[in-house]
Amino acid sequence: MSLWRGFLDRARGIMQVRLLGPVDVVVDGQPQLVGGPRRTGMLAVLALAAGEVVSTDRLSEAVWGGGPRPTVNTLQSHVSALRRVLGGDVITAVPPGYVLDLGTDGTDVQAAERLLRQGTAAAEPAQAVADLRAALDLWRGEPLAGVADWPHSFAVGSSCSKCQGARPASASDVPCSRLYRSGMLRRTNRMSV
Repeated sequence: MSLWRGFLDRARGIMQVRLLGPVDVVVDGQPQLVGGPRRTGMLAVLALAAGEVVSTDRLSEAVWGGGPRPTVNTLQSHVSALRRVLGGDVITAVPPGYVLDLGTDGTDVQAAERLLRQGTAAAEPAQAVADLRAALDLWRGEPLAGVADWPHSFAVGSSCSKCQGARPASASDVPCSRLYRSGMLRRTNRMSV
């Protein structure tokens, strides 16, 4: 069983927005259809700023680019559709925009950051290895795939560094690199730790 599958099994009954690969949503362990590229782009912008107000201007700029601005009804329609996927209480209208409140580990970026912090601070080598491997197992490909390369989503794409910054480039980037040298960690094609 993969560590990601184990994470999902422990996460039953909760929802998570995944940004470390193609943008999607997992509810009760099952991937959910978000909708078209604009709706997915809106979700990515809101999830990257989880817990913070994202103005309607920022959403419009990220999703529609420099072209004509969407009407208020268009934005509200996309938010309503996202609420149906995520649950009505996680996206709140707060002037001048919206807040996505997912709670702890509501995005895979947040979960990866937490696991990397735990892994680098763990006193027990076995726990450090488990946490670091679990963090790296959350990556499913290029962060924000399908959204960051969308022509109008330059604002989303520029946030990609937040996702990439959570992942250590190699074992030497984490304090547990000594585990490499001791042979407690082994190289795989998927992970650098």
